Amino acid sequence: MAAKALVEMGVRTHLVDIGFDDPARRDEIPDAAFSKLRSSDPNQARYFIGDALQGVPRKGIKVGAQLTPPRQFIHREVDQWLPVLAGEFSPLQATSLGGLGAGWGAACFTYSAAELSAAGLPAGEFPDLYRCAASMMGISADPESPVNHWLWSPPLPAQPPLAVDDNANRILKRSERRHDRLARLGIHVGRIPMAILSRDIPPRQANPYFDMDFYGDSRMSIFRPRYLVAEMLRSENFTYSPYHTVLRVQHLPGNAIALRAINTQTHEPASFTGKRVILCAGAINTARIALDSLGLERRPTSLLCNPYTYFPSINLSMLGKRSADLRHSMAQFGGVLLSNAGGPVFGAFQMYSYRSLLLFKLVKEMPLPPAAGLLAARALANSLAIFGIFFQDVQTHCKTLRIIPTTPGRSPALQFTYTLSSVERERKAEAESRFRRGLRQMGCIPIGRVDPGPAGSIHYAGTVPFTNPLLRGFRTNGDGCIEGLSHVYAGDSSSWNCLPAKGLSFTLAANAIRVARMAARGL
Repeated sequence: MAAKALVEMGVRTHLVDIGFDDPARRDEIPDAAFSKLRSSDPNQARYFIGDALQGVPRKGIKVGAQLTPPRQFIHREVDQWLPVLAGEFSPLQATSLGGLGAGWGAACFTYSAAELSAAGLPAGEFPDLYRCAASMMGISADPESPVNHWLWSPPLPAQPPLAVDDNANRILKRSERRHDRLARLGIHVGRIPMAILSRDIPPRQANPYFDMDFYGDSRMSIFRPRYLVAEMLRSENFTYSPYHTVLRVQHLPGNAIALRAINTQTHEPASFTGKRVILCAGAINTARIALDSLGLERRPTSLLCNPYTYFPSINLSMLGKRSADLRHSMAQFGGVLLSNAGGPVFGAFQMYSYRSLLLFKLVKEMPLPPAAGLLAARALANSLAIFGIFFQDVQTHCKTLRIIPTTPGRSPALQFTYTLSSVERERKAEAESRFRRGLRQMGCIPIGRVDPGPAGSIHYAGTVPFTNPLLRGFRTNGDGCIEGLSHVYAGDSSSWNCLPAKGLSFTLAANAIRVARMAARGL
């Protein structure tokens, strides 16, 4: 988004990226519905479970377990180029073309003025920024959804909403009937905005409802950052350099800035120069680069990550029922969990149906012999509703990131601490209890509670914040520049002071445009 904004302003722009991709595997997935492929494609194992069974998790529920074989390029060679010391906080880092956007869930939410201000962002600028981001991405949204009050601030350019599947439709109808009871629990439910086309915008096409969205990019209907890269490559003022891991920035005489990097194919050092640098490496790796550039080894900086829990549930009204084949695989609907019946948003949730994620993952988690587990999974599959709920996060001294030197000429390793305070744990437990009661009001019976670990939300922020309570000189200034690194800008969520519960991706996109505009001043 930052690069696209600069290119449109006429600024000569050079995008340096690790940029791994897997077009061959993506292209070998037929343009057909899940049910047809499962019943007739003799090569389906290649993309459903992988040639080396890489789609079959051996044990436990780990961060990134939802990455199917065609998506596993997202973190290819990550341990080699972006090392992390072992610990409870194990983030999902991206080495892919488009970063984590190569596999994101496509839900789009706007932050309220209060949430933007708490993060340190200028609330007054964001209506225009959100409009720009929506125009670049292509959004489908229901203007009448009851959760727009908390999750979406029209008028923003949007296509008609996507159709929801049978499972979600039954839950939504029951939720409408139980609206007052849910509201007393602080729960509000409705269709949510998605960066998925419901109508064609050539060369992208509307979602075909093939239920293959976890495996391929069906007709380019879901926004992926690589589409913008392909578009920008047709511009004379854009250069793209993949297969490079940036290590640090260095100021040169004459107001030039050098990016010191390493080529991931040749393992040779590389260097790029420019007048401005925007770090959009994700909050974790923007901090890694900035800390190393400033020589702040072993010094702890702050860290934010949405606590996350998901509840596999049985939708009783779908139990034993057939379900229509036509559907998309992403979140069917969502909503908010307020701190109390009329308070601010403390949690935000999304509901997924299960079918295309395959039965073997269910069988593996059941306390039954495999044959019996398979029978049970078949009986339950159409009625399964997976509710994932994200909670807000704030800065504390128990959530930290620091860099530890490793091999010279390579990225330093990251060391994390992340522990919720007793007050945070109690608030989260109380909210989860209310949410479980709300699920029953929706006609869904929770059959488990899954905590994928402290980094499980894959929503990271606040590592070079506007206000840093741990490393006071290591911060982002109001003009977007990182303190001590003139003309080097934090273009992602690393600068934020807090992390609201609502998914951050759409605000990330809008903020990247804002930072690009600031960086372009004076050029």
